[in-house]
Amino acid sequence: MAAQTRSVLGTSRKVVVSVELEKELLALIEQGEFAAATTKLKQSTSLSLGKCKQWVLDHTPPPPPRPQVPCPYCGKLLRSEKAQQCFECGMDWHNATNVVKHGPSVVKRGPSIRPYNLPLEWLSKRASDPEVLQQRYPHDDALAELIAGMQPGDEIRKFESPSEFWQRKSGRFGYALVREGKPVSMVVLWLN
Repeated sequence: MAAQTRSVLGTSRKVVVSVELEKELLALIEQGEFAAATTKLKQSTSLSLGKCKQWVLDHTPPPPPRPQVPCPYCGKLLRSEKAQQCFECGMDWHNATNVVKHGPSVVKRGPSIRPYNLPLEWLSKRASDPEVLQQRYPHDDALAELIAGMQPGDEIRKFESPSEFWQRKSGRFGYALVREGKPVSMVVLWLN
């Protein structure tokens, strides 16, 4: 008796695989063994590696939706279910006995330009050369936007939070646009 076969969908030509092979592939996918499923399909058929990868992707179920957790202070959605800081209202409850309001940190939806009540002692004493920054971070649109927003007399200065912030998992590093001695906006490059 001949084995049952099915054609592999999404290919430019029909490739026939056995129902048993399809079951094996789907079991590997269910276990999260995507590379093993791709390799098994490649070894068992005449499909190209790209077509095998596409077949595995087409048969991978979507991830479960992330839980939608609201900020306990403003009600806006947090970025993850374990978040202890809201980037909408600026509340930070990493330390439950010392809840801090950093101020609103998002001006507009975008990469990460933020106005921030940045402590002046976090700023470096020396201004950074905008041209050097653009060469160092050529694909950072937020930094390019920050530099483009400079007015005569403005400076770009590096900032970094003190070590105790990094230890409390609330450290940050980046560049701030400083106007008349005060930071007016910033780009966070590293945040823990």
